[in-house]
Amino acid sequence: MDTELAKGAVIKIFRNGDIHHKGERLVIHHTKFLTFDQVLDEATRRVKLPTGTVRRIFAADGREMKALSDFENQGCYICCGAHKLKKDQLPKAATGGARTPTRSAGTPTKSGTPKKQKFGVQTEKGKVIWVYRNGDKHHTGDRFVVHESRYKKLDQLYAAITDRVGISTGAVRKLVVIKNDRPALVRAFSDIQDHTNVVACGAEGVKKSLLHPSFFEVREKESKKEARLPTVDQETPVSIASPQKPSTPSKRVPSATKAGSGTPKKVGTPAKSGTPSKTGTPKKMEKFGTQTSKGVVIYVYRNGDKHDEGTRMVIHEKKHRRLDQVHAEMTKKVGIFTGAVRKVYAPNGAIVKNISDFKDQCEYICSGAEPLKKNLISANLIARRKARLAEKKAASAEAEAAAAEPAASAAAQEAAAPAAEQEAAPAAAEDDDL
Repeated sequence: MDTELAKGAVIKIFRNGDIHHKGERLVIHHTKFLTFDQVLDEATRRVKLPTGTVRRIFAADGREMKALSDFENQGCYICCGAHKLKKDQLPKAATGGARTPTRSAGTPTKSGTPKKQKFGVQTEKGKVIWVYRNGDKHHTGDRFVVHESRYKKLDQLYAAITDRVGISTGAVRKLVVIKNDRPALVRAFSDIQDHTNVVACGAEGVKKSLLHPSFFEVREKESKKEARLPTVDQETPVSIASPQKPSTPSKRVPSATKAGSGTPKKVGTPAKSGTPSKTGTPKKMEKFGTQTSKGVVIYVYRNGDKHDEGTRMVIHEKKHRRLDQVHAEMTKKVGIFTGAVRKVYAPNGAIVKNISDFKDQCEYICSGAEPLKKNLISANLIARRKARLAEKKAASAEAEAAAAEPAASAAAQEAAAPAAEQEAAPAAAEDDDL
């Protein structure tokens, strides 16, 4: 063993790829570390690599340390995991402040000197991608920004896409891009290009025939200036009036008069949108904002719990595209004793097999794999259903009564018509006598 190592070597260890890491002080002594693996464990605890444990240690010049005797006193060393040493991103403290310029330092000018860095943190720009759900031709894609500070590994990106996009086969296991009408698997972040469309898949293959048409369109980066420009609807005709001389408000020239009167008709007063004109033809009403259909409100009860008071849920086509998404939300909000919700029953025992089977203001029972327990239906469900049916019956009775009133009045008028004719006949005979 060397004399310096017998006395102990004081070194500094740094995190690989982190140019701002200040380093951790470590004393290498034979009484503290008997093997090289113990040094790796201590470096893992102190440096805390984002990729996990420290597996290799390099010097600043690229030499790999393989034994305790390789460490030099007052030396600087870089700790790495399974990845390679990033020589272009060495910590400044490990190289004495001098390091080779990277892409964040600016591109070199014609004279060969790099441009000056701007103030703030110098990082690379993230890549914008649109992720589409495989086998869903109604999914218009979700926007993701892939940046090295947020996603260190592809598995982290898979987990984020699984939570946000969701596929019917479970977790996302691979991403596929289509180049020249051929699917290509994404194996690293370098395979992802900026402003591209990506398909999220499980273990199954890509279904090109079941992708939204916008997937095959080219995504172009929109500038802020173009985004602020107003758009003109091409279907709506735009009339451009010729410039006229401004007229004084005191002088008003009548262009037309109403029939049977001398009152002049005002010219140039536009009719209000949505109000009927004088001819009786109503104009088309303009609606503002996003026009969406109303959601279906249901009340969900837990199977086998006769004391459950029910949970209110709103099913909307924008939020729930498939029945398993409704089951997942019921699992979170209602919660059943047997685990996840797999079946939904109506109070009469019919199973809901499609989202369109849900009716507004109706009651339903969610369960797992077990059958419906009719003897343990919630009392609140029974009372609510009876009140709803009674209210529906009363409303239908009122509608029938309202519909029967015109028929009754018409029958009364028909019955009164012969009596009026009989009264009018003697009066006509008297007139003839006179």
